[in-house]
Amino acid sequence: AERFFPKGLFQRALELQDWCVETRRHLHRHPERSGQEFETLAYLRGLLDEFGAPWIEVADGGILALLGDERRGKTVLLRADIDALPISENPRNLKRAREVISENPGIQHACGHDAHTAMLLAAAKLLAPFSDEIPGRIILLFQRGEEGNGN
Repeated sequence: AERFFPKGLFQRALELQDWCVETRRHLHRHPERSGQEFETLAYLRGLLDEFGAPWIEVADGGILALLGDERRGKTVLLRADIDALPISENPRNLKRAREVISENPGIQHACGHDAHTAMLLAAAKLLAPFSDEIPGRIILLFQRGEEGNGN
């Protein structure tokens, strides 16, 4: 298999750590229930546009960002769920106040979707500048409604 490691890619990934943490915190503060991820989708579209990552929106499904070209090789899909759960978040953990809590009462990212989405966005930010060099296609799927089928 052909390897894809543009010069400086690993270092650039390390430099995205703080950005990824701040992106997760933003998502954690603004959770949306399954089927109601409208602001999250707008946030994702804006960032993907900023990165130069072409995307398509699938009605009631989410967003697919498309990097590379399927004519150059195999296709790989990376996926993250973007919805949250209808659970109130305690502003404290067992030891102290939480650094970041949901600003939407009764809704929280309790199972890591905020982190998964931030990491997938970091992958888009990292890889989009190299889209013409990818030996195949990378599809980034930001999936809606995983936690409740829109209910």
